[in-house]
Amino acid sequence: MTEGQLVARAAWGAGSARAEGAWRARWRRMPRERRWLTLAGAGVVAACLCVALLAPPLLLDRALAMRTQALLQGPSWDHPLGTDQFGRDLLSRLLVGARPSVLVAFGAVGLATLLGTTVGVAVGYAGGVADHLVLRVADVLFAFPGLLLAMAVMAVLGPSLGNLVAVLGLVYTPQFVRVARAAALTVRTEQYVEAARALGASGLRVLVRHVAPNAMAPVLVQVSLGLSLAVLSESALSFLGLGIQPPVPSWGNMLSEGRQFMEIAPWNAIAPGLAIAVVVLGFNLLGDGLQELLDPRMRPERV
Repeated sequence: MTEGQLVARAAWGAGSARAEGAWRARWRRMPRERRWLTLAGAGVVAACLCVALLAPPLLLDRALAMRTQALLQGPSWDHPLGTDQFGRDLLSRLLVGARPSVLVAFGAVGLATLLGTTVGVAVGYAGGVADHLVLRVADVLFAFPGLLLAMAVMAVLGPSLGNLVAVLGLVYTPQFVRVARAAALTVRTEQYVEAARALGASGLRVLVRHVAPNAMAPVLVQVSLGLSLAVLSESALSFLGLGIQPPVPSWGNMLSEGRQFMEIAPWNAIAPGLAIAVVVLGFNLLGDGLQELLDPRMRPERV
């Protein structure tokens, strides 16, 4: 092995070690209140996931059971959040309704992450005509408001869980393309990438082993923020009748049904509205914390 290759290997090893251990030091340097907010957001997200997994098998029958003798009852010991216009327990429906929102959010963002990150990292590393072509396509999609585009496509395809995941995933893909491409443009100029090239690694190996893993930090932040947007979008589409259809409970269609009884039974609309707000806040707090943790430029220096 030549002297130049030894130097290159040493540079690559030092760069990789710094990349692996930097987040621990950043977490310790984060202000205490920011760490608590990040942990609070992570707790809300974890609680939402647990409810989505456990509530339907346990509470589905109670959530769908109609009780004509308990129509629009207020909060009580038997029904802590009251009942709806069909006498169904609102708390059970609220907990069961977490699953469709979580499935749509994670499915759509997972699809957008897979497609957008793959394309963005590839064109960001390669550059050239493919890079310009992908950016122009992304610009065209960005010209349309995401929710309006999703509404138009859902009106054509029809409301279903699969269509909702596919449509929102494609709508959010350009955002991940932009984020991943920008990260790849930065990473490809790092010393450990140059060292890998100097050691004779092929372009594909450099892309897969070095550029893509080290471009994931901003993508993770975008995932957290994208999940909050997906929850809002699913709720909005279900509210308009283009998403999850009754009698399957969803926070969006529960909010749509509850708004008809705001004067006599406001709890029917307040409960799902608060659930949406809390979960979106949790994802945003987690995303802000990840952004500060993984991108030191976003954190002001402490004196």
